[in-house]
Amino acid sequence: MNFRKIAAASKGRLVLRYFTEDKPEPIHPPALDEAGRQLEEGGRLVAYYTGRDSRASWRPDMPGLVARAIGIDPHKMPRDAEMSRLFEARRADTGEPWSQHKRKLSGFDLVFSPHKSVSLGAEFAAAPAETAAIWNAVDRATDRAMRYVAHVLGWARKGAGGEDGADPGAVGWISFRHHTARPTLPIQDGPGGQTYLFDAPVAGDPHMHVHNFLMNVVVTAEGRSGSLDSRALNDARVKEFGAYFQAVLADELRRIGYDADEQAVVVLAIPEPISKAFSKGRQQILNKAKSYAKDHGLDWDGMAAEDKMGILRDAGAEGRLGKMKTD
Repeated sequence: MNFRKIAAASKGRLVLRYFTEDKPEPIHPPALDEAGRQLEEGGRLVAYYTGRDSRASWRPDMPGLVARAIGIDPHKMPRDAEMSRLFEARRADTGEPWSQHKRKLSGFDLVFSPHKSVSLGAEFAAAPAETAAIWNAVDRATDRAMRYVAHVLGWARKGAGGEDGADPGAVGWISFRHHTARPTLPIQDGPGGQTYLFDAPVAGDPHMHVHNFLMNVVVTAEGRSGSLDSRALNDARVKEFGAYFQAVLADELRRIGYDADEQAVVVLAIPEPISKAFSKGRQQILNKAKSYAKDHGLDWDGMAAEDKMGILRDAGAEGRLGKMKTD
């Protein structure tokens, strides 16, 4: 597992582009329950796992306390405007701050990814049902791991920096499935601005992983909102969360008939040389984008983030980024 912090001062629309891989929002997104009924937890989970291959999904068992605090309807798929506001630590419905206390961080991006062999097993499965079963195993392991993370970090701090202690509470997150690995480029929004990640517009290698935007808000049973106990998100805990994900994933894969090595959850049917054959570089692509900008009379360092992303798209469309392996 790896993670990064999301600053509340970020431009939500730029964070959204990274998480959704710049895919357009569906015009008529499906409700989690097509009949419009209130689903009990079991039904919600079924709807979640059978329709999860979308741009974004709320925590499948989103606590009502959290849903009300951040202004969402967990029975409907997340919308772009809602998520953009949440990335800025604002309510999804009104755009008002989550609480009277200003937050430096809107949340954390926690990423769970299986070994390359699992991705290749899903990519080259004999039937769509087998691919879906592998993805379902990854989804279930991710959600189990996120609930463990919630148990550890879900304490609403009191006082400055938690000096007055903390109370247990409920948390929420948004999950984003990514199917491929492409070089991620750090893009700064002009001199001294926020830095964003952007996927380079080149062909990606098969690499399933799930981004989870864990919102920096904890709601107690009394309705008090506080910040996550982020002090618990240290190196040792990160390794522990990752190991927990791998252990659950191994169980899930064995349950559907795969022989899996639990240490890194390797699907033993996929030869190691094939797993190593899929990789991409990053610095070469960034250098080519800067060269492309210079050729067009542009100052890369002084450009806004959205303009840099446009340069990357244009350079990728011309094939200049994709030539990195042969230059």
